[in-house]
Amino acid sequence: MSQTLFHVISAARQACGLTRKLSVLRWISVAMSASRFHDKEICNCCPPRLWLTLNSAMTKRRHLGIFLKMPDCWLNVLADSVIVLNQEWLRPPTLQAMTRCSQVWCKSRYAEKIFQERGYDTRYIGFSSVDRFLPEVAKSFDRFIHVAGRSTLKGTQVLLDVWRRHPEWPPLVVVTRDRQWVKYQGLNIRVMRHFVPEADLAILMNSAECICARQRLGRFWALHQ
Repeated sequence: MSQTLFHVISAARQACGLTRKLSVLRWISVAMSASRFHDKEICNCCPPRLWLTLNSAMTKRRHLGIFLKMPDCWLNVLADSVIVLNQEWLRPPTLQAMTRCSQVWCKSRYAEKIFQERGYDTRYIGFSSVDRFLPEVAKSFDRFIHVAGRSTLKGTQVLLDVWRRHPEWPPLVVVTRDRQWVKYQGLNIRVMRHFVPEADLAILMNSAECICARQRLGRFWALHQ
């Protein structure tokens, strides 16, 4: 029996949350015998069809793809594929490409319902995250933190607009790599643009109330953190 090689294919290395997704999938890959993790840059340095043809001939493996974002050039050459997609990313090119995927893996029941209504074969896989709780850190209920990172989908604009109109509100710390939010720095708003190590970020998140104003599926993942 030929061995199956799973290819986990991302959209771009700078995609929000991609590092965490890949770290989880690398752990899962031990059980699945998966060994290939790609982003679209690979397509520029090694044509997928050539690589798969040579690899299949030499190893007798069957190649299956797991797309974390929009299917790309790998979709045309893999034996079979599934896609892990948020419902807000539905665009005509994505819908067209999805017809060639065997299944849509859904992180929420809401997404599962939407894709089922569109006629896709779906599977609910749920979601998880790193447990950031630190019992030794005292929680303060009169301070707030918003971890925006590089994401444009966490409602940072709305949150800062509202907070700036209320200088009487408690202090808000915004952790971001986006310089546009620096202009909101004020009496009760602190914008941290420098890199915050994981351990320090965990302490910040445990010592204040976390706010995520996201309006899309990913808010559940962020709130779980």
